[in-house]
Amino acid sequence: MGTAVESVGWDISMGIANTKLGRMLLKATSSEKSLAPESMEHVAIKIFGSLYEYGDWGILKTEIPDSGKLKSRYPVGKVRNLHKLGETTKTREEFEAWIEELNQGDFKGSKYHVVKNSCIVWATLACHFLGVPYPPNWDKIRAYAKKNNKVANALGASVMSSRKSSED
Repeated sequence: MGTAVESVGWDISMGIANTKLGRMLLKATSSEKSLAPESMEHVAIKIFGSLYEYGDWGILKTEIPDSGKLKSRYPVGKVRNLHKLGETTKTREEFEAWIEELNQGDFKGSKYHVVKNSCIVWATLACHFLGVPYPPNWDKIRAYAKKNNKVANALGASVMSSRKSSED
């Protein structure tokens, strides 16, 4: 028997993507309606009693409290979804060694880019490493961000600036 792997998604559109107008905007700016993402999300991997997430501070690990409340260390709003992805045979030690390697290379915080090297890019790689599928909306978000990078950059910038203003 393996270890359960889940993904957590937070709505970075500040609720707009869940409104009628927001869904219309996502569909109108997508090349095809079927390719429109359900939401714009910051994502993390939940495994071994911790959340692992990537952003401009690098790959961060947060222990999940006894209350079970899932809280991102990035300023991302409310949890939108939790998906059971499957089980992995990888150990905590293997996963954390892999993360340490990435944190020293392609996924250190300074290499974060909301379109090219985002939380979803990292989480997709994590799912491949763990041997579990990832939610289909992630492909849609990546494709949308690539095609509409001004919108994606604006959403990403609003998250980063909200964190910076909360630090002041």
